[in-house]
Amino acid sequence: RQRQMCIREGTEKGLSVRKLEELSGVGKSTINRIENGEANPTVEVICQLAMALNCSPYDLFSVVT
Repeated sequence: RQRQMCIREGTEKGLSVRKLEELSGVGKSTINRIENGEANPTVEVICQLAMALNCSPYDLFSVVT
């Protein structure tokens, strides 16, 4: 089983990508590239996004079967 980065949980909580960018310090183009599987985030970026979304880094990944 593979894991895929899933940031959309934040937008489901009512956060726009722009607001997530503001809260995390991660650029919106980077956020979009990560979400689309076009970029591999560093541990630092994963932690920044998790802190902005008030969740654990593990929660940002979904299982792809």
